[in-house]
Amino acid sequence: MTGTSFLAYTSGVPSAVLSDGILVIPLWVVGTMSISETYALPPVGSTGHRAVSSVHDDTLTLGASLVGPERYGWKLGLEQLAE
Repeated sequence: MTGTSFLAYTSGVPSAVLSDGILVIPLWVVGTMSISETYALPPVGSTGHRAVSSVHDDTLTLGASLVGPERYGWKLGLEQLAE
């Protein structure tokens, strides 16, 4: 084993990018991606502003591999984004 990645990830566009506006983590090898939404409507007859708008929750799930010599730095960045 030569210790190098078989993927030339520095010359292309990443498959996905995760960011909180400051920290940017590129994901070069994404195997799975799924998006789900859940909606919760307020009870019938409730009053106030809450009755006008519905509550929803969005979930994005990614399955990816970190490649290259920077993968340990990206792992730390992903841990920071999760907190």
